[in-house]
Amino acid sequence: MGVVEDIRYYVRLLLKTPVTTLVAVLSLALGIGANAAIFSLINALIIRALPIPDPRSLVSIETTGSATIDAKDLLSFAMFEGLQREQKVFSSMFLWNGGGVDNIEANGATYAGSAEPVGGDYFRTLGIQPALGRLLTKDDTGVAVLDSRCWKARYKGDPGVLGKTIRINGTPMTIVGVTPESFHGMQIDIAPDAIVPIGYTGSGQFRKPENTWFQVFGRLRSGVSIEQARAQIETVWPGVRLSALPPIYQGELRRAEFMKRRILIDSAAAGNSWLRQRMTRPLTLLMTLVVLVLFIACMNLANLMLARAAARRQEIGIRAALGSGLWRIARQLVVEGLVLSTVGAVCGLGMAVWASRTLAHAVWSGFVPLAIETDPDARVLLFTTLIAIATGVAFGLAPMWNVSRMEALRQHNRSVRGGTGRFGQILVSAQICISLVLLVGATLFSKSLGNLYGQNPGFRRDGVLMVQLYPNPGMKKIPNRTAYFRNLVEQLADIPGVRGVSYSHMGPVSGYEYKEPVGDASIRSIFELVGPGFFDLMGIHVLAGRQFSWQDDENSRRVVVVSESLAKKLFPGRNAVGQRIKIGSAPEHQDLEIVGVVSNASLWMVQSREPAAFYLPLLQESEYNEPRVDLRVDGDPMRVAPSARSIVASLGKQYALTIETVNQRLDRMLIQERLVAVLSGFFGVLALLLAVIGLYGVMTLAVTARTSEIGVRMALGAQRGDVIGMILRQVLITTAAGLAVGVPATLGASRFVQSMIFGLPARDPGTLALAAAVLVGAALMAGYLPARHASRIDPMSALRSE
Repeated sequence: MGVVEDIRYYVRLLLKTPVTTLVAVLSLALGIGANAAIFSLINALIIRALPIPDPRSLVSIETTGSATIDAKDLLSFAMFEGLQREQKVFSSMFLWNGGGVDNIEANGATYAGSAEPVGGDYFRTLGIQPALGRLLTKDDTGVAVLDSRCWKARYKGDPGVLGKTIRINGTPMTIVGVTPESFHGMQIDIAPDAIVPIGYTGSGQFRKPENTWFQVFGRLRSGVSIEQARAQIETVWPGVRLSALPPIYQGELRRAEFMKRRILIDSAAAGNSWLRQRMTRPLTLLMTLVVLVLFIACMNLANLMLARAAARRQEIGIRAALGSGLWRIARQLVVEGLVLSTVGAVCGLGMAVWASRTLAHAVWSGFVPLAIETDPDARVLLFTTLIAIATGVAFGLAPMWNVSRMEALRQHNRSVRGGTGRFGQILVSAQICISLVLLVGATLFSKSLGNLYGQNPGFRRDGVLMVQLYPNPGMKKIPNRTAYFRNLVEQLADIPGVRGVSYSHMGPVSGYEYKEPVGDASIRSIFELVGPGFFDLMGIHVLAGRQFSWQDDENSRRVVVVSESLAKKLFPGRNAVGQRIKIGSAPEHQDLEIVGVVSNASLWMVQSREPAAFYLPLLQESEYNEPRVDLRVDGDPMRVAPSARSIVASLGKQYALTIETVNQRLDRMLIQERLVAVLSGFFGVLALLLAVIGLYGVMTLAVTARTSEIGVRMALGAQRGDVIGMILRQVLITTAAGLAVGVPATLGASRFVQSMIFGLPARDPGTLALAAAVLVGAALMAGYLPARHASRIDPMSALRSE
């Protein structure tokens, strides 16, 4: 009988036991589907290369001032020009700053979109050919290239779009071309509406040597390796760095800090991704979890195959007697396993397509739509196929442990141990071990998430609404800005239920802490811009001095408010109010008077503990005209959102880009932690359920195989309680064996997740004890039903059946 006949035979066997088959397929679909879904995201974010010719020869150039490469910095335009002038390893180079949220006026519609400013030989370096018209050159000004998605969505794919005008932040740009459908820029998360020259607004700010805004990319010359490129660029870097030293960097400390910058060159084959930076570690963790769950599912199915082999002992014995060797029997068992795993993989792949898209959109919090491609490609299909083959072979070969020891035609000689044998119990112990690791992890992540939500951050979270302001086209600069912002506050304060209004730049729970050096000491402190009354509104206490007023504008002396922790670092044992400090390198921040000290607040990231921070008056910073308006509201803050949106629009200078509460923003900021907690909890419960099912199956088969032994025991006087105790003792031995391995395995794995846990140690004895107790309780419940069944065996019937 060939492979095809083996497949047909096993399909008939599966159809005879539909319930068992359904459970097996669902177990595999969950295990394989979860692996395929997480791998699809890893593939899309980390592995998949940009759709450009020879992506491996594309490299990124960044700098760092630290001893490690964890903290990367961007380059200035002066650095780019210096490198371009001195380098000999790149055929071409370009600079890129990633863009952001922009006002787009396209084909009569105005909306919040994204433009990607680039400089140098952007398209030539990438090797991109236009789908329509032409692409940008390094000498272009006043022109734009549309992304293919924008062209189709906003212009209905009209070929006559060339020569039309698109306005970006009020600046008119002539459309000269359209990118190909496969290419959406260097940022794989989003597709920009247009790609434009750097400095398209006419501002020369990007040329200032102190503005390190750009990431630089280069295409390696033919035959040049990335190691050779590093060696050559590191040789010329000291001279480039010196020539690009900003003149405004006064003082030895600031100059020395700048001169410490080292050059970094890495592969840029996969492009840039905000999600990659945020999700690499969680995805690696989740991949580990789903692999462990698949192991447990495979162990269950291995026990199922062991049980089938035991039930088919007579059939297999006859095959062996007729000349079928172990290889022929093994081939049949492997084919049976592959049939089951193939069905599970097909179902799991369909689930993975949906799950990967859902997860990607769940963790995205940008203002523009997510454009990442998570659909399966050849790499994902190959990965899924390999998993299906590996699982099919693994649990298909499991019965060979017993088959290899069978004697031909051994029809009725039952072993005292019977069932799936010792190997089946080893598999269940392994399931217990893995389940303990998963349950402890799930509990730790759930507790950590609860700690993040439950801690006191030092500011008011409830009842605060945030309105992100964004300028109308042509209103980047606001005339009489102090009067405008004060008028807006007064009108918003008149909304019924509003108890306070102020401004902030990054705003509460922004998820990012922007830091600047303070003074001549090596202290870096968080930077924030706020309006009058901000500290009262947010419940941050003024400990000394005062907070900002409407008189702290561009025409008054420069002032600053510092947090209690920063004040103690700068002026230990002294009153900070009245002291003068300098911050960063901007000339206007070199002589600031401290007018107030406020209580510490984890305002930006709830994971921070009493961060050092300084606050500048928003009204004194003329370049910052897109703040958040913060409103303290009685009751549900969202009920005043329509009125707030209407008032902002009525003034004609700005509109509300987004409106959300602080708690909504906190939920969005903690999406990574919440995702890990929820999914690890789901996989932990699933692992526990699979382990319990496996233990129940093994004990049921063991009871069935030991029917005659139990009958003899009861005929000799054993009581029902003795039989139940005997079975449950075996359950506890199997469980204890799994826990004995699982406890050290869990303690060893805990160090890998310590940095992702907040407010408790990863090696938490209480969590470990709780998980172990849950497993023991679940195991006893799984073993009780077979034990109760065994205690009701009729001794005479059992002996008669023998």
